[in-house]
Amino acid sequence: MLIISKTIGFRNYMLGVKSITFESLYHLLQ
Repeated sequence: MLIISKTIGFRNYMLGVKSITFESLYHLLQ
């Protein structure tokens, strides 16, 4: 159970990093 929650947290973390990166790239391109 602990491993599953860690995996979900890691996936959410990676998704957050990706969204922040795409947002900064989007602002740079404008």
